[in-house]
Amino acid sequence: MSAKSFSRTLSVFFKDWWFIIIYLTVYFIVLNLVVLNRFWQFEAYYFDHGIYDQALWNLAHFRAPLIDHVENHLLNQFGDHFDPTILLLIPLYWLTSSYTAILVVQNAIITASAGMLIFLGREIKNKLLLFSTIITYTLFVGLQNAVISNFHSEFIALLTLGLTFLALERKKWHWYWLFFILTLGTKETFVIFGTVLGIYLILRKNYKQGILTFTYSLAYYFISVKIIMPYLASRPFAYIPNQYSISTMVTQFFYPLVKTGTLALSFLSFSFLPLFSPLFLPVILQDYFIRFVISGTSARLDLGLHYNAIAAFLLVYGSILGIKKLMEMKVYRKIATFHAIGIIFLAIFLHLKLHGPLGLAYNPAFYAHTKDLNFLRTFLTKIPDKGLVMTLNNLAPQLTHTHNVMLLRDKYWQYLPQTIALDLRPGQNPNNFWPLPEGEYKTLFERLKMDPNYTETEITDTQVYFSKKEKVDPGWYTQYK
Repeated sequence: MSAKSFSRTLSVFFKDWWFIIIYLTVYFIVLNLVVLNRFWQFEAYYFDHGIYDQALWNLAHFRAPLIDHVENHLLNQFGDHFDPTILLLIPLYWLTSSYTAILVVQNAIITASAGMLIFLGREIKNKLLLFSTIITYTLFVGLQNAVISNFHSEFIALLTLGLTFLALERKKWHWYWLFFILTLGTKETFVIFGTVLGIYLILRKNYKQGILTFTYSLAYYFISVKIIMPYLASRPFAYIPNQYSISTMVTQFFYPLVKTGTLALSFLSFSFLPLFSPLFLPVILQDYFIRFVISGTSARLDLGLHYNAIAAFLLVYGSILGIKKLMEMKVYRKIATFHAIGIIFLAIFLHLKLHGPLGLAYNPAFYAHTKDLNFLRTFLTKIPDKGLVMTLNNLAPQLTHTHNVMLLRDKYWQYLPQTIALDLRPGQNPNNFWPLPEGEYKTLFERLKMDPNYTETEITDTQVYFSKKEKVDPGWYTQYK
């Protein structure tokens, strides 16, 4: 394609979709306002955001991607979760040392995944109806909560999933395999998605691609969790799935009732449109099956954290497939515009009713809070960058490029870090102190004040750090063993 032809094509594209492009531009700005300010407000945590950032930073500087995984030794990130697709982000750290660059890229990926819906839904002739699906996706509270949980490898899959489905629809199988492999490479748990997608393809009579997709997914999973990850982690795969009888799995899928509520609210958020494409429903439900049954941890049961990111894209793609089915009916085409308006109003209502966190973007007090925490940023600049630094879960992410960090331990003497940096302000989020047992933070501080092997440096009344002396008496700690 010549430059002139490309320019003409681009001009036509902007003319056709200007209102969506403007909306997504505003959405990208809003994402950055909220996510970056929350990072500057120390609402990002080393576990999980910081471990990805530190691993990528280390790799970009030709060091092993070792992270503090609350074990007795540093762990190779790819031994924790096998997500080699994140290697594509390494060049980012050759261009900048900023802690927030990966968050801007994350927001760009999420915005681009919404833009992919233009291409996935172009067969929907009603542009307002297509726009309504983009509204439901971008305002889905599950996706909003995922965004503010900061970077996770799954976010890359939002874009690669869109490209996988686009290649699938157009039967561009070489591209399909490229993007499908990249999707699997964002986390080993995508095996179930891959196997169910393979069955979906078979049901669509794409027998060869379906069988290959199913087989490749299983092979990829077993090679990852049985060979690669145990080798890198020097231990067996840590996330052994729960195993139940079929009847128990059915119960576990719906009970406790918070799971049923999450399912109902998820489908309601997309106006139940995915139900009109029943063939694709298992591809959507497998994500909830992993969360509710295979894993089943309490953090995965509602619309919080990053666990809803993939479900959000599967739901919106299912919505597009559902709309395509509905558009086959003449009577529906007559009311499609009114339906689109209803979908948009429902999405906005649920965003407001459920207090979607992107609403922080139009709250002046939110930005004022960022300035209120300048004293913590000053504190970070005072922390020595020599040796191992043990600190809080919310401070560590802003030290990963300059310090060798690890999270607080009650038995800190087992590691004897060079520096232990503490923020003693009352009323903090308990997540800041994780993995310390509840109530152990004050005890840790009192022990350090008595410890003859450490000297205290007070930066403010509530921000202090302890530095290890050159000569250490290990015998002093026998009283705590």
